[in-house]
Amino acid sequence: MKKVLTLSSVMLTVFFAHVFAEEKNPRPNEPPRTANRPLGVIAEKENPRPNEPPMTLEEAVKRGDVERIKKLIAEGADVNAKNEAGIVTLAQAAAMGNLEIVELLVVKGADVNARSKEWPTALMWAANRRNVEMMKVLIEAGADVNAESVHGSALTFAIVLTGTGNVAAVVKMLIESGADLKRDGGVTLAAAGRWGNVEILKALIEAGVDVKQDGGVALAAASGNWGNMAAIKVLVEAGVEVDTRDINGATALMRASESGHEENVKTLIEAGANVNAKDVNGGTALMWATRGKDIDMLGGMSWRGRSDVAKVLLAAGANANAKSKKGGTALMEAVESGNVEMVKLLIAAGADVNEKDEDGRTALMKAGMGEVAEVLKAAGAVVP
Repeated sequence: MKKVLTLSSVMLTVFFAHVFAEEKNPRPNEPPRTANRPLGVIAEKENPRPNEPPMTLEEAVKRGDVERIKKLIAEGADVNAKNEAGIVTLAQAAAMGNLEIVELLVVKGADVNARSKEWPTALMWAANRRNVEMMKVLIEAGADVNAESVHGSALTFAIVLTGTGNVAAVVKMLIESGADLKRDGGVTLAAAGRWGNVEILKALIEAGVDVKQDGGVALAAASGNWGNMAAIKVLVEAGVEVDTRDINGATALMRASESGHEENVKTLIEAGANVNAKDVNGGTALMWATRGKDIDMLGGMSWRGRSDVAKVLLAAGANANAKSKKGGTALMEAVESGNVEMVKLLIAAGADVNEKDEDGRTALMKAGMGEVAEVLKAAGAVVP
């Protein structure tokens, strides 16, 4: 027992001796601490990252380390250097939204237009981040407002992804700085229409964007999103033909009907939209409504038509028996989507329940079994 106790005592003595030694000199291979100065600061200054290569300008920009950037530039770092992806340092700083570093790099001689073919310029990034002050610095330093990358120009880069925030101020600055509206005006106008940004629409129209050439797409884009009545009115008042087709041959009324935007539909009809106009396949706005998209609370898409929109269209004179190029009708569309309410609405509006498509099929034949089929039979549908 005495031997065991003696051994234990020795072990405890060694343990506490090690602990106290750690307290006195916690890192025996490093120099002792200096009073009132954190060890990390001393080590960084005396031997910064001894096992790593020196920090590059790119790394300093990523860290937002202004003092290190100044030091590296003073030591000869290339302010126009590109990383392995081809992104120049200035563009990297702009993408990070660091105005102080952008200003520093510009003062130190960074090329404001330097970039690789694939990547945006610093001005494009500044526009995308809607940083007006940064844009001003870059433009005053000679940034080309019309430079292009695979992502587009500064003008398109500013608005295509979002229409919120101070994007109107960004677009206005680019217009005032000479943005090419003949090249990029149409895309920008369509994006502004999509986001329902009236301020940008007005700025583009006042700047001379060709609304007769590019307005149709913008109007369709505006009509397909919620709450864009004001944007629709601005475009129509600017001279956009309300029944102009988009690149897919659809009118604004068709887009609004498909998306179920009742107020947009009413606004377009009040502006003179033709409720019986047909798309390239012979489909009408009423047909677009019967197969329109509903968005449920979970964000999923279902293809149940919008009865509220259909009511507005029918009240405005939509033909319930109009046929597509393949002989399809709005009733057939409603039947195929399984929308009982829409089927009842169309029947009440005079839809022919026994009409046949080019394959000789009626709505009842498309209905199969179930409630829709019973509704059709009650309305006089018969099997040929």
